[in-house]
Amino acid sequence: MEGRLARSFRGLVVDDFEPLRRSISSSIKEVPSLGIVDSLEDGAEAVQKAAELQPHLVLLDIGLPTLTGIEVARRISRTSPCSKTLFVVPWLSNAPPTLFKRP
Repeated sequence: MEGRLARSFRGLVVDDFEPLRRSISSSIKEVPSLGIVDSLEDGAEAVQKAAELQPHLVLLDIGLPTLTGIEVARRISRTSPCSKTLFVVPWLSNAPPTLFKRP
């Protein structure tokens, strides 16, 4: 089952910051049951690639320069309705621990 999932999983990583894009992609590649089909830096290219590949998951930078991540997600939802989008928000990784504590 795991081998079949690895061959059939389709995913995209979309982030204009190359070191973060590379880091996310390499981290996911360490999980044998997951895979990345492509790693992109441009929102318009991501919309086109998502329409072509119909990925299961799109890891998407919310702050892309040309098209915002929100607009890219809207467009992908029209061209690839079964794709799930997970927004990548890098500043949260540098947030103080108190940000995540409940009052």
